Amino acid sequence: MSARQTMTQRALVQRATTVEDEYGMPGPATWATHIASLACRFWQSTERELAGSDKSAVIADVRAIVPRTADVRESDRINGIVDRRGTVIRAGILLIESVVPRRDHQELVLRGITS
Repeated sequence: MSARQTMTQRALVQRATTVEDEYGMPGPATWATHIASLACRFWQSTERELAGSDKSAVIADVRAIVPRTADVRESDRINGIVDRRGTVIRAGILLIESVVPRRDHQELVLRGITS
């Protein structure tokens, strides 16, 4: 089975856009939809819990594969993953930490933090 055949999920990819102010300095970033439905295969392999005195967080090691030709960057983020029927697989923001090219796909190393 090829990598493309396993990509049965869809991700919403967002890209930051900035507007310069009157002095030519970049303003605050706003996130806009870059790819509304990117074919992908998402999985989560490990989790670890960080506990502090007043709050705790769960940090998960999550990854996804996308088509080789997909226009994704390390500065992009994923805002939710659904299956073909629209069932939510993962809600919330996943930051793309790295994009690793493979022979027939790209592997995304993602960071998701839930507090």
